[in-house]
Amino acid sequence: MMQFKARQVVCACVFLLVSGCATVEPPPVVTLDDAAVRAQQRERERRLDELASWAFVGKVRVSGNERPINADIRWIERGQSSEITLSGPGGFSASTLSVSPGRVVLKRANGDVISAATPDELIAKLVGWPMPLSLMNDWVLGLPGPAAVLSRDAQAQLESAQFRKWSGSFSRYKQVDGLALPHRIDVTDGHLSVSVQPKRWTLELAPPAAVDRIPIPGRAGA
Repeated sequence: MMQFKARQVVCACVFLLVSGCATVEPPPVVTLDDAAVRAQQRERERRLDELASWAFVGKVRVSGNERPINADIRWIERGQSSEITLSGPGGFSASTLSVSPGRVVLKRANGDVISAATPDELIAKLVGWPMPLSLMNDWVLGLPGPAAVLSRDAQAQLESAQFRKWSGSFSRYKQVDGLALPHRIDVTDGHLSVSVQPKRWTLELAPPAAVDRIPIPGRAGA
């Protein structure tokens, strides 16, 4: 059981989600044909693309398995390199996934090290099925990535996206240094569901050394 749970935790790490009597009008559907919306979208994506680094700490939850998993997550992104750390209760301590071009390494608290060429390949090795973990670099920022089907709200913020059998929903947008970022991202294939809830963002406003020191909520010094 512990090994099964650890695999689900790794999956979460990479990867690393009202009516009444009166008629309620549905929210407006914004199409990409709207020039103003396209302009807002391009400006936001331009600013996100220009970030040298970003990081957040928050919570991640996996459901659809035998026992739901809740853990603290810290995600640091610098260029083409990522570092994702999970920690929490339930018999496991910190596990860290390091991603760089052509190499993915998972270091578990017990000293085990697992490597692969891509995050998707690593997860397929661990849990036996492929997951589009590469999408999460875009989706945690509220960017569509390769999604072919998507919808936006009136502020041109991504509300939903579909990539193959995986769907994502994005909510609780908040301003962070002038950029609207989602504070809840839910991803599911209809069976397994992963919810990421960033609590605190850092957007290249501090040197990388300071970004490294972002604490995980609930741990000493947080």
